Amino acid sequence: MANIKNEGNGLSVKKPRNNIVYSQPDDSGVGNHLQSQLYYVLEYLKKNDVPKTSEEISSYLSIPLTTAFINILRTNERIEYDSYKDTYHFKPIYNIRSAASLVAFLNSSVTATGILVKDLKEGWSGAIHEVERLENDGEILVLRTKKDGLLKSVWPNYCSDQEPVDEEFKEIWHSLIIPSPSDLPQELQNVGLKPTSIDPATIKRISVATSLQKQKKRRGNRGKITNTHLNSLKDYSDRRL
Repeated sequence: MANIKNEGNGLSVKKPRNNIVYSQPDDSGVGNHLQSQLYYVLEYLKKNDVPKTSEEISSYLSIPLTTAFINILRTNERIEYDSYKDTYHFKPIYNIRSAASLVAFLNSSVTATGILVKDLKEGWSGAIHEVERLENDGEILVLRTKKDGLLKSVWPNYCSDQEPVDEEFKEIWHSLIIPSPSDLPQELQNVGLKPTSIDPATIKRISVATSLQKQKKRRGNRGKITNTHLNSLKDYSDRRL
């Protein structure tokens, strides 16, 4: 606090400190207050798989719900409102709230697309536990992050009912040596395949040069022509008339 001198008695009086932080926006407006309440309600509904009534939401916020805020809740695109029961339910990206519905959704997808786990968690509080269980049972495929091994996305497992692969086949498969990227184009050419990573113009020039070399080689192989195939014929020149 700053000291201010009182001219009447000569004593110093401490000036009250101003605790206002001018670098921060003023959060006392009605609009900001409603947005904060909406955020808390959405997080509250996310954590609960069952719909909540207006009374339960009001009790959670510890304030009565105003008419303006009720209208915001009922018209929000991430909230499903049941006018008959006066309940509010969080509307996730995917309406999946059980392991059975997850497997059914993945198997019914015609494009075999996956689902992000973070999207599942929005409307399903037990998503992590059930996803790990389904993965262990072989009903779904799970993609994890490389760094931490965290659940990233889930995919349908169309091979869950197939026979397991023989150990002998696994050993043969893992024993195959894949050429390095620099040697792969040449290896493909050795077996008569055209690598897509090589410029077609380069391949054409190489083939033309090879063809010319073959032609020159054939021309250079010309030797002395002899009538060796006439050795079996007899000479009747002495019988000329």
